[in-house]
Amino acid sequence: MKIFTWPVRIIFCAAALSVLLMSCGGGKPGSGKRAKISVEIYDRGTDGGKTDPTNNQWTKWIKEKVLADENIEVEFVPVPRGNETQALINLMAAGTPPDVSITYSIDNIVNWAQQGGIYDLRPYLDTTLRDLKNFLGSDPAFPGHDFIRRAEDAATGKVWCLPGKRMNLARLNTFIRKDWLDKLDLPVPSTTQEYYDALVAFKEKDPGNVGRNRVIPFITTTDVRWAAGNILESFIDPALSDKERWIGTVAETIRIIKKTGIN
Repeated sequence: MKIFTWPVRIIFCAAALSVLLMSCGGGKPGSGKRAKISVEIYDRGTDGGKTDPTNNQWTKWIKEKVLADENIEVEFVPVPRGNETQALINLMAAGTPPDVSITYSIDNIVNWAQQGGIYDLRPYLDTTLRDLKNFLGSDPAFPGHDFIRRAEDAATGKVWCLPGKRMNLARLNTFIRKDWLDKLDLPVPSTTQEYYDALVAFKEKDPGNVGRNRVIPFITTTDVRWAAGNILESFIDPALSDKERWIGTVAETIRIIKKTGIN
């Protein structure tokens, strides 16, 4: 039994396992009739919620650009970033998801594909999605393949999701007390070892005079994977071959998809 009451959605899977669902209501681009689509946008609670994520200079620019170039009206639908996975599940189950959405849940992709809620995008890669294909370019981890086919099922050739390109690569920052470094006559760390030595010195020499038993030289959030990423990733061997990077990233994703039995 299918849970979807709306037309079957099109899904795009972005790098880092994010997903886009896409479907036009009304007219079709190029048909002369204006179309309308709803697009999910993350509500991150920026500046305490003072800025409306659906109505700002960027969303206005997108609306104007898409309307002028494609004759499509865009409506932005806010979804809380913290629980976007469950929020989209609820919207899909109710049959009211945005036409274009994004999620970081590979489980969502798998479930919706199994339930017939999304299209096989393979027929559109070289036609409707040609511009996106050219924009994404070649797959850096799989020479000779287009990046747009990153999640292609090796057994069936079906494509349930498409990768997106993160335009802003900035992710996080690590801060260190420069005044404490100066007191200990230490340089700003430029290597993992120098960083470690500085933290040990902070703990043992207490440059802030807070009491040696009270010094906390390093602190992070519980989301260690992201918050401590700069440290964790510094231990990755930069000389890893393309094959090793493939096995640890793309191949593992494909293994998970194939394990679900999607065909």
